[in-house]
Amino acid sequence: MIRKVPLVIAIVACIFHSCKPADSKPGNMADDVCNCFQGIVANLSAETKEMVIGAAHTNEPREYITKYLGSLNEEKKQQVGREMRASRVDEKTNPGTMRCLEKVELKYTEQFKPDETESVWKMIKELEKKKECTIAASMLRLGLVIQGKPEQEK
Repeated sequence: MIRKVPLVIAIVACIFHSCKPADSKPGNMADDVCNCFQGIVANLSAETKEMVIGAAHTNEPREYITKYLGSLNEEKKQQVGREMRASRVDEKTNPGTMRCLEKVELKYTEQFKPDETESVWKMIKELEKKKECTIAASMLRLGLVIQGKPEQEK
């Protein structure tokens, strides 16, 4: 049902192609990215939020999601599935979020370079410092883990 985790992949693809913080500005960009996700986050149930956060903080997110969904009754499973599909970051599903991220891309074009995983992790750390950005941070974290780009130990 949700094994492909399309929401996370779409978010990470969008971020990887548009939003990379440089060393000096991860907080500012994190605020802007967080604001872009607020409309999506507002429409997620507690179960979907819990699943995203839990999956983002494990080395086996697909396994976690499968187990989590297995713990829900059929109605909740369907609700979480609908919410995950409705949370895709693409022009058709969430055009407002896409426009917002495009504006962030333009705003930070000079300071941020694409395809820098380390920079995305810096932004995730900034997002995680803000309670209202926990879900956005978890979505990004989950996408990186699924893509096999775990945080590097320092």
